[in-house]
This record gives sequence, structure tokens and C-alpha cells, in this order.
Amino acid sequence: MKRAFRHLARFGLLGLALTLGLQSTLGLQAEPTVPRESVRWHYERALALDAQDQPGRALAALYRALDAADERRRELQRAIKATLPAADRAALEQLERTAYDRRLAGSPAQRQARQAVAAEFERLAGARLEPPQLAEWQALSLRTVECRYLMARLYWRGDRAADVVLALSSVVDAPGLSDHFPAWLLLARAYGRLGAWERALPSLERLAAAAGVSNPEAQRALKFLKDAAARRSTPPDQARAQEALQTAVTAIESACLASPDIYRALTLGRGLQDPVAYLELAHLCEEEEGERRDEARATLLEAIRARETFFPVAWLALGELDETRAAELEAEGKRADARRACQSAAEAFETAFQQLERLDFQPGRDFDPARLTELQRKIAALRE
Repeated sequence: MKRAFRHLARFGLLGLALTLGLQSTLGLQAEPTVPRESVRWHYERALALDAQDQPGRALAALYRALDAADERRRELQRAIKATLPAADRAALEQLERTAYDRRLAGSPAQRQARQAVAAEFERLAGARLEPPQLAEWQALSLRTVECRYLMARLYWRGDRAADVVLALSSVVDAPGLSDHFPAWLLLARAYGRLGAWERALPSLERLAAAAGVSNPEAQRALKFLKDAAARRSTPPDQARAQEALQTAVTAIESACLASPDIYRALTLGRGLQDPVAYLELAHLCEEEEGERRDEARATLLEAIRARETFFPVAWLALGELDETRAAELEAEGKRADARRACQSAAEAFETAFQQLERLDFQPGRDFDPARLTELQRKIAALRE
């Protein structure tokens, strides 16, 4: 699951806000910025830091993103309560006190109270918030899910399976959001690492059905686990259960990533718009031969549009694809086509660099500014 960023490592996150004077060949106008210190701002920093292979700094950015989400959610909750009659507001605040009473931590009563508070605020938000505030309220849940999924991936790379499970608990059960099959798969893998085969089983069954897993060995492994779960009075051989779990996880992961078409059907095809899913799909397409590279490019453009054009890591990946294509065209003697591909690469890189600077990445300190200069020289040479 690390492949989504692997091909970005050699960029060194180049960046320089140069004006190339190029006519747009991409058909997109880049959004100049996102609100500083917002959830989205910190999340985009985390994506870029992960692409730089700086997981510790990426995690710190995600923690700040979640803090920003909590703070803004509380502000909107206060706005909701301010519109309520005094008696209704008092009842809601009493329910909140129960939900967050430290003396009740982990109790069934507190879990029930927290669910009731969340449901009540969701109901009131639709009735009490103005349209712009309501849109922001609804987006906070999506932004939080994105943060926690990326956080879980970073934990997984750090061999912190228990933290993966904790981070994903609110992703796979997020109400009102699309099924997050990459999160289900990572959750199953984390449970497998922990040896918690019975907890992994619901994820495995759901994924196997969605991906159409027909591997006989995987089917036998799933059947063994289901039978073992049904016979609670007769504990199974733990070593055999762990082996069956690993067999099922490996087969299901292979099925989910077997082709770009399958992965798209399980993610974007079901309404999921997680940035990491877009990057993973683009990379799967890039690994295929022939016209799949064009599909990788189209996927990145789709992702950039879905993110309202502020998505520096996708712009970087787009520049890399176009630069590779330019080199191939030049080798084939197609200099005019190669120049146009270089121009597209330069546009993509320039946009990425400008966006990275708005995320507080500094030229000379965080990235090498030479990449655009090299591309400019290449474009000039191809005009000769």
C-alpha cells in the first residue's frame, strides 16, 4: 500500500515560483491557496511530507489537522446551540456533560451518550446552520476521515498495528460517507499483524465479496475462520487460525490491487474520493503497459479537479508523467511533441511548487529549485 507515493521520492520536492509564460496545456486554473492553518492546509502538508519520506513530520501535521477540525467543530456547535431555545440548549448541554465525563470513560452509558450527542448535532446542523456553515460542517467529517486514513498508513509503515486499528475505527464506521475499502483492507492487515483473526473476519468477508475473490485457497481459509468463529466453545488452533488469516489477507489484497479497473470499482466507483486512493489508482495505471499511462494522467487530473485544483502531490506526479513522456518522444525523434510534453510538465511542476510554498515549504531549505531551470533549458533546446 506504500506504492502510491514511491514514484515521487526522487523529486526532492523541487520548488520555485517562476513565471514560465506558457499557455495552459492542461485546461486547469490552479486554486491559489487553501485557508492557512485549516484542516485541509495541514492535511496537504502531511501528504507532501509523506511523499518526502518524512513520516514523523507528516504525523505531526495530521495531529494539527485533527486539532483544527475539533476546534472548528466546536465553534459550529456553539453556533448551533446559540439558535436553540434555552430549555433545548440546557438539555443538549447536559447530554454533552455525560458524553465527556471523565468518570464515565469507556462505560456503555458514555458511549451511548456520545452517539446521542453526535446524532443530535447532525440533526440540528441541517435545521439551524446557514448553507455555508452547513457545507463546512458536512465537510469536516470527510476531512477527518482523510486525515485518519493517512495517519493509519503512516502508523502501518512504522509497525504500529494497534494504532492503525485505533485510527481506522472512525473511518470504516463513518456515518453517511462512502465505503472506504482501502481502510477495510488496512484494518484487516493490522488485525492480522496483531493475531486478532476474529476481529479481522468481518473486514475480510466484506472485501472478498466486493472484490469477487475466487481463489480456492483463500476461500478455504475464510471458511476455516468463519467456522472457528461460530464454534466459540471450541477454540481453534491459534497457529492454524493465524495462517488462515494471512492467507486470506494476502489473497484479498492481491485481488483488490489486481488491476486498475478492480481498484477503481472498489474506490472511486463507489463514490470514494480519498486523495490517497486517487494516487494509488494512478500508480496502478502507470505500472501497466500501453494506454494505461494515459489513464494514469487522466486519473491525476480527475483527482486535481476533485480537490478544487489544490493538490500539490498530484501536480508533482502529473509533472513526472509528462516529463517521462517527453523523454520518450524525444528519443523517438518527435521533437515538437516532446516540447509540448515538456511544457505540460513545467506547468504541472510550477503549480506544485507554488502550492508547496503556500504550505510553508521553502526553496533551498525544503526543496531544490533546479528542476524548473532544467526543464526551461530542455524546452529551449527542443525549439532549436
